[in-house]
Amino acid sequence: MDCDYLVVGTGSAGSVVANRLSADPNSRVVVIEAGPMDTDKFIHIPAAFSKLFRSPVDWDYLTEPQKDVGGREIYWPRGKVLGGSSSLNAMMWVPGFPADYDEWAEHAGAEWDYAHLRPYFDRVENAALVISPQRSPRSSTAAWLRAAEQVGYRVTTPGAPMLDGFCQTAVTQRRGARWSCADAYLKPVLFRRNLTLLTKLLRAAGDLRKHPGDRSGVRRRRRSPPDGPGRPGGGVVRRRGEYTPVADAVRNR
Repeated sequence: MDCDYLVVGTGSAGSVVANRLSADPNSRVVVIEAGPMDTDKFIHIPAAFSKLFRSPVDWDYLTEPQKDVGGREIYWPRGKVLGGSSSLNAMMWVPGFPADYDEWAEHAGAEWDYAHLRPYFDRVENAALVISPQRSPRSSTAAWLRAAEQVGYRVTTPGAPMLDGFCQTAVTQRRGARWSCADAYLKPVLFRRNLTLLTKLLRAAGDLRKHPGDRSGVRRRRRSPPDGPGRPGGGVVRRRGEYTPVADAVRNR
């Protein structure tokens, strides 16, 4: 199988990258995912997200020993499934404070300040990714916000620009279910004939290996075909153009 772009990982970055690259019908795009399709029912039930921790769809990472917490290693859940960590996390949408990005600009250039980045947040929040208020917020959250207001802090809404203060967190959910980046960006374009999705790739191969004699390819063993919507199994994926690893796809083995 030949491709112009090989996208490694289907998380928050990979889903968007695969969507954008395959929008050009003249480009052949293959996107590969180490984990399975997102068929686990707990992925889609917001209140059940913790059941995914240390499950087959979690890389189950630990940090290096942290000297500030007595040398302990801290559990670091990361998604090993279609959608990556956007299929595993707590779905909280927290763009950050303007001052955070203005500090970026001090170090990286003016184009990284809040004024320049806000249009990109608007684009995300008003496009494929669904940002919703919590359907069943805890009563203790409302009580905490009232207490914050009583001592003089500003309480606002998730959709309002926050210069300071507190608000209830918005979530990436649609009709009460998780809405991952794969739901938003990848699944809607899988009909494209120039886009191929291969899942359970590491499970099938054990690892990704350079195709002998071909510096631009990766090989997958034939014994176990990948999951995917009607995608053929086995063989070699050769890229003619760019290799695009994203986020958790770049990791030490």
